[in-house]
Amino acid sequence: MEYLSIIIDNLHMFINSDVILGGTLSKYLINEDVLLLQKMIHGRSAFPASEYRIKISKCANLPICIGAAIPFINKYLKEL
Repeated sequence: MEYLSIIIDNLHMFINSDVILGGTLSKYLINEDVLLLQKMIHGRSAFPASEYRIKISKCANLPICIGAAIPFINKYLKEL
């Protein structure tokens, strides 16, 4: 969790955006883990934020395949 908190903090310094934890990792995470990550990030960050938007992916199985399909789904929906 420590390395993950470092990565998320570094990302937050670079881009201020939601962080979605997905893939195989998301199968094992619970909301308490997200709270722990937020606490760890807040403690180590040079510029602590009032809130870190960290979410657990709802798509643990094959997220890359689903993400790759989005442009085709959008094209299909526009053609309707």
